[in-house]
Amino acid sequence: GSSNNAPDYAALNQLNQLFVTTVRAQGGYNASRALLIAGFKTDIDLTCVDAFTVPNDPAGPGRLFLSVHYYTPYTFCGLDSVESWGSPQTTWGTNADKAMLEGLFTKLAAFSTKQKLPVILGEFGVTLGEKYPRDPASRTLWMQSVAKASMSRNIVPVLWDTGSEIKRTDGSFSKEFQAVMDHIQP
Repeated sequence: GSSNNAPDYAALNQLNQLFVTTVRAQGGYNASRALLIAGFKTDIDLTCVDAFTVPNDPAGPGRLFLSVHYYTPYTFCGLDSVESWGSPQTTWGTNADKAMLEGLFTKLAAFSTKQKLPVILGEFGVTLGEKYPRDPASRTLWMQSVAKASMSRNIVPVLWDTGSEIKRTDGSFSKEFQAVMDHIQP
């Protein structure tokens, strides 16, 4: 759930700066390696604000990347019990659903451009659901839509296995995961 406390951007900005400064001071490859900077709660809306600042990087421009995750709406992507703040959603793909996704990724891309900070979508995925099984076609459409929204904006998407998408015995993908991989091939 969410809290009513105002986000503490100063603490995150300080942590991100300390991270960059500490790694760079180690010398060797650490003086110039690419670093992933955490967005606020890895959330697009909470990160794409003026209060979030990009650390000063002694290595110069182009060595920092913003890390965000995407599980929106969480009622579809992860929630598997009825809570005071929401109920599980088993389908996704209405015009409103798609507009929300496009709006968030447009906002993220604009923030990335303004800050000169490329983005890695470090996680995105949707649960199979146990108590509230997700519609397979909706799962596929959501994952394909996120991948497309990312790649069309030069955001690197990392499809996250929630524990049931890749067989640990032979590495094969679930039907939905395979459909997403087939969809994003050049």
